[in-house]
Amino acid sequence: MYYPGKYRLIFYIVIVGLISFPNKCFSKDLIVAVDHFPPWTIIQGEKVSGINIEVLTTLALRLDLTLKYKICPWKRCLSHMMTGQADIMTSLLKRPEREVYMDYIAPPYKTKSAKAFYLKKGMANHIRRYEDLYRLTIGVERGTKYFPPFDDDPKINKHIITHGSKQLPKLLLGDRIDAFIDTESSMDFRLKTEPELAKGIEKSKYRYNYEIPVYMALSKKSEYAAQLPLFNSHTSKLVSRGKVDAIIKNFLRH
Repeated sequence: MYYPGKYRLIFYIVIVGLISFPNKCFSKDLIVAVDHFPPWTIIQGEKVSGINIEVLTTLALRLDLTLKYKICPWKRCLSHMMTGQADIMTSLLKRPEREVYMDYIAPPYKTKSAKAFYLKKGMANHIRRYEDLYRLTIGVERGTKYFPPFDDDPKINKHIITHGSKQLPKLLLGDRIDAFIDTESSMDFRLKTEPELAKGIEKSKYRYNYEIPVYMALSKKSEYAAQLPLFNSHTSKLVSRGKVDAIIKNFLRH
């Protein structure tokens, strides 16, 4: 005997189950492209830690995923996202050229990313306003976006290198550049934790401290790209419930 109502109910239960437990479709590690960017991402040999890693670990637990790290210079990390060799990246600013090969996870997990310039000790007054940059050689990391109009300003003489966090302070102390730009929270953390750098480097008077949304993103070639709404949902909960802010504050307190 045919029971259409009964089969409709079973069909409904199955569909609801699939929607409620979409994580079961995941069958592999989530590959994270990471570059040394303390305190957000700290790479010590094969060990990876930092604020971004704690945020990703919390997100991965909610998605029933395991993180696997692909260590690379920033520009190469972006290439891995372009080709699908990496699934996800953090600390990203939105740029049209990146949206071609990445889907940004909404909402941004932080909304401020102040940028500052760093010079040799005793020279902080050399950069008191944006226009002071025009008479200096500024070190920047290849592929990194900082803030408009700096990123596309042709009047600024930029010395572009691949391994920013490692090379820029050395170039400054070696008189190869006049200053370099970095995310303030990152370089200030290094000056606190690396006394040798603090002896020779100080922050400029001018800094860029307007709102800059910072995102995680999925590669459009990732097997997880179709799960973007799920990543959005869990990220939204982490942000709205204060979990991300708590991770940041707890990490910086140590």
